[in-house]
Amino acid sequence: MGALMRSMDWSKTPIGPVESWSPTLQMMVRVLLSNRQQLLIWWGPQFCQLYNDASSLALGDKHPCSMGQPASECWSEVWHIIGPLIERSFRYSEVTLTDDLPLKINRRGFPEEIHWIIAFSPIPDATMPNQIGGVLGTVNEITEKVAAERGVADALQASEERFRRYFDLGLVGMAITSPTKNCLEVNDELCHILGYERSELLQKSWTEMTHPGDLAADVAQFSRVLAGEIDGYTLDKRFIRKDGRVIDTIMAAKCTRRADGSVDYFVGLVLDTTERKRAEMALREAHDQRQMVLNSLNDRFFALDSQWRYTYFNRGAEAQLVALGKDPASLKGRVLWEEFPNPSSEEMFRRAMRERIPLSDEFYYAPLGEWVENRVYPTPDGGLAIFQQYITERKKAEEALRATQAELAHVARVLALGELTSSIAHEINQPLTVIITNANACERLLQARVVNVEEICAAVADIVAAGQRAAGVITHIRDLLKKRTPAKVPLDMNELIRETITFVPHVLKEHKIALRTDLAADMPCILGDRIQMEQVILNLIMNAVEAMISVDDRPRVLELRSAADGTRNVLVEVEDSGTGLLPENLKQIFDTFSTTKPEGLGMGLSISRSIIISHGGHLWATANAQSRGATFHFSLPAIV
Repeated sequence: MGALMRSMDWSKTPIGPVESWSPTLQMMVRVLLSNRQQLLIWWGPQFCQLYNDASSLALGDKHPCSMGQPASECWSEVWHIIGPLIERSFRYSEVTLTDDLPLKINRRGFPEEIHWIIAFSPIPDATMPNQIGGVLGTVNEITEKVAAERGVADALQASEERFRRYFDLGLVGMAITSPTKNCLEVNDELCHILGYERSELLQKSWTEMTHPGDLAADVAQFSRVLAGEIDGYTLDKRFIRKDGRVIDTIMAAKCTRRADGSVDYFVGLVLDTTERKRAEMALREAHDQRQMVLNSLNDRFFALDSQWRYTYFNRGAEAQLVALGKDPASLKGRVLWEEFPNPSSEEMFRRAMRERIPLSDEFYYAPLGEWVENRVYPTPDGGLAIFQQYITERKKAEEALRATQAELAHVARVLALGELTSSIAHEINQPLTVIITNANACERLLQARVVNVEEICAAVADIVAAGQRAAGVITHIRDLLKKRTPAKVPLDMNELIRETITFVPHVLKEHKIALRTDLAADMPCILGDRIQMEQVILNLIMNAVEAMISVDDRPRVLELRSAADGTRNVLVEVEDSGTGLLPENLKQIFDTFSTTKPEGLGMGLSISRSIIISHGGHLWATANAQSRGATFHFSLPAIV
């Protein structure tokens, strides 16, 4: 800073050239430059400014132009504040000290708030008119200190405001209490929980609101806090509300201590858990009831979590595991497929878990020698609940039932063919007649003087065709009489209907029954057994014929229809104009041994229904309008 002063032309400043400076000013400049304290000299009536290196920081961008500059120009933005203080010290020889002088100074290109402690001291000089040459300013900047103190104060205020907001709007009851006095402060939630007004609660103590059964535990913990063993505690506690109702709560208490270790005050938090307790009790009761129900089941039940780990077994499942040489307790937490691999069931389980749908499957479990059915249900937590049932006896019964049905179906076919003997004889008689007639013609042609080879060949061809037709009829009858295991293959329903019709033209002609067919084009195929399907159609046709034998007041018409019903099913309908069906008989006619015919066995419709059901279909009957006969319908799934 001394170099700056020496380089300046002081003659252009209010205090003139250096040679004219008084001894006092020269001495003060030497003091100024040698001092590390921020010092400024405002000299003469215009307060020409001089300062040291330490003060350049306070001046900021005002340095170095402010050297030798009138103070009113340098500090123009705050001259109305510091000008009077400098003026007073200069004119009246007063020493002035400011503890915290806040100033808005532009020293870095923008106004900023700074805080200075400034001492204004007059500088005596005998050469000056009023014996005062200028003013010495000793500056101590405290901006950072003030900012820090202000930050702490602001933080404290914000903290208090935040605490008050949380206290007043808290979702739990809150209270501040003294160790020896009643509540000092409470929030609205605590008033709501205990049913008191705020003014009433401030007159209450915890003790008189605590349920007698919980008072001893509360007092014991409170005593430990007073003794300095702990600073807080949490416990389940019952309170008695103003209306006398007892409520369950969780209460937490925390103390603050004075310097001597004694308790200053308590902060207490109260959460009403009455409804939660009731819900937990209801849940426990439901859980206990579920355990009782599950343990009483004959089924084996176990549960898996989302990672396929065992979480629960009922008694039936535990007994099964013991039979397999497993310890149920050690299996909990273990992965199902690591213990019992089963690829087919695993895929089904994974699908149930993935698609969140219930599924079931059946499989033969060799280690137990049993057929087992799995029923799988997704659980809300992403796991599975599995019911297992032994179905070995049911499987045996089903096998026996299927064998019996096959026997009955065979008997029914034989009976149906017995009734169709005349029709079969008529069908075979036609090709035999053709064969005999053509054979006689061949004999005559061969005996003629002139042999007509072309006519003989034609007659022989007719004989071959008639023989093939007779063989086809006999083969078809043999297929119907065969006793074999059904084999399901793709079948054209219209073709089945046409083939079955070939058995009955003589029967229809004998009873003067007109046959009509309405078979839809482009029908999808079904998957089924040809002989069984033909048996169903034949049974329905013969039932229709028998229903029309006694009808004389209207035409006897048998109509067969086929269609695709729009739901991926094939629909077949057999309609007659016979005696019809009574409403009370519609549901019973498919029962075994149930019949409306005097000489009927009640087996045909029952067997037909069993066949349709085994093919995944449905068979039913409806009465036509005005008792003009009945219609039998069956639908079967089409091959997609």
